[in-house]
Amino acid sequence: HWHVDDGPYKNDEEEVIAHGKRVVSVPGQCIVNGVVHNIVCSKMPIYDNGDIIGLIGTFTDIDELRKNVANIKEPGRVDEITKLMNPRAFTETLMDYSVQYEDNGRCYGLILIENSHQSRIERTYGTKLGERVLREIAEKIIDITGQTSALARVKRSVFAVLIYTDTKEELDKLARNLVDNIETINEVDGNSVTIMAKEAHRMCNEEGVTVDNLYAKVLGELLR
Repeated sequence: HWHVDDGPYKNDEEEVIAHGKRVVSVPGQCIVNGVVHNIVCSKMPIYDNGDIIGLIGTFTDIDELRKNVANIKEPGRVDEITKLMNPRAFTETLMDYSVQYEDNGRCYGLILIENSHQSRIERTYGTKLGERVLREIAEKIIDITGQTSALARVKRSVFAVLIYTDTKEELDKLARNLVDNIETINEVDGNSVTIMAKEAHRMCNEEGVTVDNLYAKVLGELLR
C-alpha cells in the first residue's frame, strides 16, 4: 500500500519472478510520510544456479530530483510548516484516488481533522509556537498512518487523510485512533497546550457521496 496504484507494480514484480523480465524506469507514485511522490522504478531478477530466487529493485524520486536540480527549498507540493502535502498536491491526489475507484473499484475514505483550539494557542503563545503545534499534529498523524495514507494540511489547522479501505468500520477506527493520538499532545517547546481534535469522515461509496462531492461533504460536516 505504498503506491497510489499498486496494480502495475505487483504485475511487474510477478513477471520478474516468473519469467525473468527486466523492468526499467517505469513511472508511478509512492507515498512517503503521507506525501505522494512521483517516482520511476526499475527491477531485475536475482539468479542462483540458473533459477530465479528473487528480485532487486531501485527507484528514483523525481520530485526530489527536480527540487535538487532547481535548488529550491521545498517542492511545490509540500506544506512548509508540516512537511505534509499542501492543498494543491492534495487536490491532485484526491483526483488520483477517485480515478482508482472509478476505473478499478478501489474503495477509499477521507478523514478531515481540525484542532479547534489552534486560534487560542496562537493568541496565547504566538504564531511560531502555533506552527510548532501544527507540526506536532502532523507527526502524530504519521505515527498512526505510517506509509498507508496520503496526508495533507488543507487549510489552517485542518488536516486530510486519504486511505484505501473496503469498510466503514476500518475508517471509523482509524479516525478515532487519530483523534486520540493527536490529543496526547500536552506540551510543545516547554509550553503547556491543550489540543481539541474534531473529525469528520466518509467512504467514497456511501449513499449520496460522489467523487466530486466527497471533500465538500466531509468539510461541511467538520465545520458544522
